[in-house]
Amino acid sequence: MMLVGAAFVLPSQAQLLKLNVKDKALQQNLQLVNLKYNDFLPITFDEKGAWSYNNDKVDKPVEITVFMMSKGIFIPVLIEPGKTAIVTFQQKKGDVAVKYAGDNADASKFLYEEVKLSPERLAPRSFDPEDYEDMSEEQIKEIKENIEKQKSDTITFDEAYRRLDQHYASTLKAAKAVKNAERQAEYLHRTELHYLASLINLTQTKAHAWGFNLKNNAYYQELLQRINPNDELGTDQMYSLPQTFIENKLTTDRLDQDQTAYTLDYINNVEKYITNENVRHKLLSELGMIVFNSSYSGQVFEMDKFWPAFKKAAPKRTIDYFQPIYDSRMATKAGQPCPDVSFSDPQGNPHKLSEYFGKVLYIDIWATWCGPCCAEIPHIEKHVAHYKDNPKIQFISISIDSNKQAWHNKLEKDKPEWLQFLCNKQEYELISKQWGITGIPRFVIINADGTINNSEAFRPSAPDFRERIDKIIGE
Repeated sequence: MMLVGAAFVLPSQAQLLKLNVKDKALQQNLQLVNLKYNDFLPITFDEKGAWSYNNDKVDKPVEITVFMMSKGIFIPVLIEPGKTAIVTFQQKKGDVAVKYAGDNADASKFLYEEVKLSPERLAPRSFDPEDYEDMSEEQIKEIKENIEKQKSDTITFDEAYRRLDQHYASTLKAAKAVKNAERQAEYLHRTELHYLASLINLTQTKAHAWGFNLKNNAYYQELLQRINPNDELGTDQMYSLPQTFIENKLTTDRLDQDQTAYTLDYINNVEKYITNENVRHKLLSELGMIVFNSSYSGQVFEMDKFWPAFKKAAPKRTIDYFQPIYDSRMATKAGQPCPDVSFSDPQGNPHKLSEYFGKVLYIDIWATWCGPCCAEIPHIEKHVAHYKDNPKIQFISISIDSNKQAWHNKLEKDKPEWLQFLCNKQEYELISKQWGITGIPRFVIINADGTINNSEAFRPSAPDFRERIDKIIGE
């Protein structure tokens, strides 16, 4: 579901972006993505192949992306208030040629080169029909052909390293061509981080393919030595370099079902190597999110061991964020009374969760803009059909969408045959606080007597979902 935010066209003033695409084939299934301001906009061209974008909330330079869904191509652009970036797409020998003009063209060219600074020897993509259910048969066919081409277009690792070096040189050249001195310095820094992260990623891929131990590989260990574990920018998800540094210091296994030893090992190494408070906050926050969202993977943590060590190592702001979550988890252990919450049905009528006590409740907390949430809906639908005549269980979906119309549109499209509710901002804040919700999708199981069964329940897509539900309802 695409969420139309505050983006619109104002002909009377300069646009942030002008997009020119005359090729009708390239005009299909383009989407603008502005994560900073939550814009996810389908692009529709006029008869001249032009489209303009503006958002009066943009008050500083922002990196946005034009996503060509049929080809899986991301075209980045730097937009800035009072300036107009111009981007033109053309089809050349089966490839998409991108031309930047207007304001900040030098910066956008760097961003375009940076996107390509990634290893070309990767695991082939897989095709999941659910990811492309909104596309036409022709578009799906093209995607399948691209996936098959990727599988057959395998290069040697020597060639992959050579191409990566070429991309690095092109990206470095583009960074040096940026006129704004401050921006150039940032882009040069990003180039080095991206290159190092890509070398590490490619070497990990090679180790997996060839079956050698990275801990005994001199080249890989040399790459790790080049990481500055206290570089704040390096913690960005695009690089994750301090994270990689810490992971390679651990002696425990991230895949163990009981993750207590892993978390304590991680915390100890953060204390030992991370002196930058912002980096420490980032790494321990990521660990905290893993711990407090652990049930999806079936892994467990001994909270009485994890929490004291976490509090000792984490900065105050990290503790301030996770303390209420910890408290709510302690209050929502299995057997505790379920906090009653309120929400509204599609007609706007108010309801309380306690109205539905008396059956086992499987609760789905989701939003239309959440891809993983929407991916679970077909699985819920199958379970609802399976248990439709069983009086012991009730499925409930609670949306946290702030865009009520987007929610209604999704319901109209899917026509779900189980209870659907929407909570407003205040109601969601209360639910988040009482249930310790740090992210969605989130699934909760309530016993028939109104007590908590599992406040971080397994997902509908779990292969043993019905077996586990049957045990809960006594089947």
